[in-house]
Amino acid sequence: MYNLINNIKELIYIYNRILIPTDGSHRSDEAIEKGVALAKSMGAKVTVLYVIPKTPIYAQYDFSGASYNAFLLEIEKFGIMMLDLVDERYADSGLKIETKIRKGHPSHEICTEAKEGIYDLIVMASRGLGEIQGYLLGSISSKVVKYSDCSVLIVK
Repeated sequence: MYNLINNIKELIYIYNRILIPTDGSHRSDEAIEKGVALAKSMGAKVTVLYVIPKTPIYAQYDFSGASYNAFLLEIEKFGIMMLDLVDERYADSGLKIETKIRKGHPSHEICTEAKEGIYDLIVMASRGLGEIQGYLLGSISSKVVKYSDCSVLIVK
């Protein structure tokens, strides 16, 4: 029986490092829940990532220098607050959950973090755009699926 169980475990791929990007949305919270549950079942390490998005060049001209910097600071404070909530929520999960912040274009930063951190899996939410909106605007999750070097699990 012991050999049978070990043989089955060898057939099932085990993820060792899971990256879970979040933007603070309800769907991101669901992705974190599913990613943490998966990590617990496999004994994987988890990192929750918040990306401070780069604002478009034209948006920078709508602010004076001081108010633009205050705007960026508020976005960063929001990310820190969200990651603190993740730490609190999963403190008793039995997992050590690492949190990180990066700045830049979300899909690029997610893929870069996944590659640099040698993650096996990215678990992230789908934005749920309709077909036309998704085509016109693109979506972070579809770009991550396309450009990531590791597997991606999209939570709908």
